[in-house]
Amino acid sequence: VHFVFAGSSFAERDEAVVRKVGMTVSLTGPLAHYGKEQLHGVQMWIQDLNERGGLFSERVELVYYDDQSSRMNVGPLYKKLITEDQVDFLLGPVSTSLTYPAAFVAEEHDMPMIAVLASADKIWEVGFRNIFGVVAPASTEMDLVMNYANSKELKTVAQIYANHDGTRLAAKGVRGLASKYGLEIVFDEQYNPDNVDFEDLVSDIKRKDPDIVFVAGYLGVTDFIREARRAGLRPEIMTVSGAASQAFGNELGAAADGVMATIGWIHSAHIPGAYDFSFRYRARYGYYPDVYAATAYSAGQVIEGAVRLADTTDRFKVRKQLEEMRFTSLIGHYRVNQEGKQIGKPDYVLQWQDEQRRLVLPRELARYELLYPYPA
Repeated sequence: VHFVFAGSSFAERDEAVVRKVGMTVSLTGPLAHYGKEQLHGVQMWIQDLNERGGLFSERVELVYYDDQSSRMNVGPLYKKLITEDQVDFLLGPVSTSLTYPAAFVAEEHDMPMIAVLASADKIWEVGFRNIFGVVAPASTEMDLVMNYANSKELKTVAQIYANHDGTRLAAKGVRGLASKYGLEIVFDEQYNPDNVDFEDLVSDIKRKDPDIVFVAGYLGVTDFIREARRAGLRPEIMTVSGAASQAFGNELGAAADGVMATIGWIHSAHIPGAYDFSFRYRARYGYYPDVYAATAYSAGQVIEGAVRLADTTDRFKVRKQLEEMRFTSLIGHYRVNQEGKQIGKPDYVLQWQDEQRRLVLPRELARYELLYPYPA
C-alpha cells in the first residue's frame, strides 16, 4: 500500500483534539549526532501530517525527552511518556541498545511502538506483541556485499566488530554468509570502541592478507581507516558499517574513497518521495538528511498508514494493522513477520567515490559503477 494523504490545515479550524506521539531522543552523549537527525525526521513528519489535517482532524503533537544516550534513562522516560504524558503511540530511540529497555516498557503497557533504528534480532526473539521494526535486521547487513564478493571469487574475510548488540549480529551474519559461499574467515575479533588500539588491530589483520575487510562499528571507525591507509592495508573490498554518514566523509576527505558501507536509505535509490524529502529537509535544516532522519520520518509514516487503514486511533486495532499491512514508506517497503521483525526491506550499499556517497548495489538501483578493487 502506498498512501497519498490529503486534508485541511489546522489553520482552518479553531480547535482540535490532540493526539500525542512520544519518544526519547539522544540529544546529548555519544549518540547525539544520530539522535538529532532522528528528531529532525520525526518533526518533519509531524509538520507534514498536521498540514494534511492530522489524524481524522485531530492535531498530532510530539512529546520527547533527551535520554542522554544512556540505557539507564530510557525505561523511566518511556514509562513517563505513557503514564504521565498519556501518548497514543510510541517511537523507539536511536539505537538497538536503547530500544531494548523501551520495548519492555511498551510491552508492559500494551502500547504499540515503532522501533525506529533498532536492528538487533534479539528484540524480535523475546516475544513482544507491540514492537515493530522498519529497518533491515543487522544479521542481513552484509548480504549484498558478500554476494558481490562471491561473484569475484574472493576467498578470505577479516572482520572486527564493536562490542554492541547490532554490530555483534552483523558479525554473526558475516559468519553465516561466509559459510554459505565457502569463504574462509581468517580474522574475527570484537573490540571495545571506548578503548581500542587500531594500530595493533590493523597490523594483525594485514598479516592475514584478507580479500575482504569488514568493520562493524560506528564510533571511531574513521581512525581505523586512517590507520589502514597509513599501514598499507589493501584488501579487495573494504566495508565499514559506520561509513554511511556524511560525517564520515567530511572527516576523512579523499581517504574515504573506495570504502563501502551498508545503508538503509539514500535519496538516489529512486524511492518515491526521496528527492522531495531531501530538498525540503535541506531547506529546513541547511544540509541534506542522513538515513537516520529518513528512517525516523518513515516510522511516522508507518504509524500514519496503520491508523488510516484501521480507520481509528484505537491502539489495538492499529496494532493489528501494524502486524498485517504492507506499506511503502520513504525508505521502502514495510512488511513484518509474526514477531514484528522487518522482512520487506533490504539494505543498500554505497561507496565513497571522489569524496561523494554513491549508491553501487543493488545493480538495478545503482547509478554508479562499484570501484573494484579497493583503491590503493
